[in-house]
Amino acid sequence: MTRSLVSLLVLLLAEILSSRHGTEAACYPTGSNCVPTSPFMTSVSWKDCQQYCNKCRGYAVGDCVRVFNEYCKGNFQCKCKGNKIPLTKNRLELATCQLGL
Repeated sequence: MTRSLVSLLVLLLAEILSSRHGTEAACYPTGSNCVPTSPFMTSVSWKDCQQYCNKCRGYAVGDCVRVFNEYCKGNFQCKCKGNKIPLTKNRLELATCQLGL
């Protein structure tokens, strides 16, 4: 039991560290809210672009847009824009923002 729990935590941590969700540099193959895909077993619940921009970055609008640059090559990125709004005050939400979830 303990060994499988540790393995699951290691997989989850690896997924979090390998993902760059919500950053300007992250690219996604589809425009479905710029949400990374997760292995079935990790059950990570990612914020979509709108949620990330609202809760983590403090912007009113989050759009998943197609970007043609050397890095993304026509894939999609989350772009935060619009008026500044207060960040979430929920500690759990803030922690997940720091982890990129």
